[in-house]
Amino acid sequence: MAQEMVILGAASIASLAGREIVGCFSRRHRKLKLERSLESALILSKGTGKSKLCSALEGHANMKVIDLMAIVDRKLKAGVAGNVVLVKSGDTGANDLERMIEAKKIYDELRKSLPKYKLVVVCDTIEEARYLGIADENIIVCTPCEKLFTEMILKGKEIREREDIIMKRLHLISQCDGEVINKFNTFDELYSVIKGAYKLSSKF
Repeated sequence: MAQEMVILGAASIASLAGREIVGCFSRRHRKLKLERSLESALILSKGTGKSKLCSALEGHANMKVIDLMAIVDRKLKAGVAGNVVLVKSGDTGANDLERMIEAKKIYDELRKSLPKYKLVVVCDTIEEARYLGIADENIIVCTPCEKLFTEMILKGKEIREREDIIMKRLHLISQCDGEVINKFNTFDELYSVIKGAYKLSSKF
């Protein structure tokens, strides 16, 4: 059954490939102008390079790159993240709505404490970014090309993990009009284009 799900997911991705091609970076990168945006979001589905992108963008002056849901999850596990304390209930976990409510609280506090900084939130879904109040024109959706996805990202993963990554990517693609999906062929290409969009040249 799990193998059938992986095959189904791969076939579904192939059927959506036309959507991705329309929005690939090679055709759209000149339109990605985010350098003046104080609030923006970069969307990559689970397992497709979100942590790597955060690392590639961190350390630039006047800009904070935030994997907000990772902060929320750490808070739910440890009860504290940064300077914000979470009062935990007796539950062992939290549902998606509870996680987003916590994310919005943290984001609003960051916005107040860092009024002059550009806040770049790296999210799993478009819904997350919109819930935080990020304007659609400042939301950039990214997804790896089929070759990078199948030969690098999925390679070596257990069937259940592969299935989860495939289905999360399908969900993201299904949310988008082809014009707003930006396909990258390598992670270096992703970092280069995003840095260009923010006009990042040096770290301090």
